[in-house]
Amino acid sequence: GEGAAEGRFEEMVRRRGGREPLQYIVGEWDFHEITLEVAKPVLIPRPETEELVELALADAKAFAAASASGAVRVLDVGCGSGAIGLA
Repeated sequence: GEGAAEGRFEEMVRRRGGREPLQYIVGEWDFHEITLEVAKPVLIPRPETEELVELALADAKAFAAASASGAVRVLDVGCGSGAIGLA
């Protein structure tokens, strides 16, 4: 009910007042057309990383267009949360 929602809200305000990132408080964050679950200690995807994804996708499309098969494979190894590979 309203009391439970108010309690959750107050807890969220308390956590944010303690400078906890909003993404951890909400528990999810949008990143390049997908919604990711985020929690400590996973790093929060940054807007600059979305630009990196755009560049990588453009390169992959260019490689695919130049490829005889029209396909390209990308390997994502040891890249933290995996947000880039998922995007």
